[in-house]
Amino acid sequence: MNQYVLIIIFYIGLIQLTLTGILYYGLYLAIKSDKNRREEVLYSYRDYDFNIFGKKYCLMFIGLLSVFIIPIFGFLYLYWDRLPEGFGFSFMFAFIVAMGLFIVLFFIKHRIDIYNNGIYIGWRFITWKGFEGYTIKNNKIILIGKRGVIIPIHLNYNKKIEDIVKNYLKRI
Repeated sequence: MNQYVLIIIFYIGLIQLTLTGILYYGLYLAIKSDKNRREEVLYSYRDYDFNIFGKKYCLMFIGLLSVFIIPIFGFLYLYWDRLPEGFGFSFMFAFIVAMGLFIVLFFIKHRIDIYNNGIYIGWRFITWKGFEGYTIKNNKIILIGKRGVIIPIHLNYNKKIEDIVKNYLKRI
């Protein structure tokens, strides 16, 4: 079999896989949209990811960076002189772009909308059924998610936010 035929077959397979994924994602959204229909916004503000998800998010972010960075720098240290010409520059350029992307994603502010039937953070809508309760610590309202489903979400303390959350969740 010719190499071009293999490339064409691989390309057609990728197109089929992509179209199947789009179809299934559309069906998923159609089924889930009634359950997660958002009503009018009760309160809205913007905040950073590390403020919303707390210290665990920061530790996870630093851990992921270190898991990827240490082996890459170890590889470069050991094999830099054996790399093909031009590979080192392209590799370092890709690495710098990826690091810039991580840093930008870390410092983007996300909109937080609080609705009658749930809370919308970034690109995710969570109904009130996903939370066990809430607590207040260090000028933050911490929404405690059901174990294994949702990580705790830290909201800035505000009397209006506390009144809204108090209507839907019990204080722990």
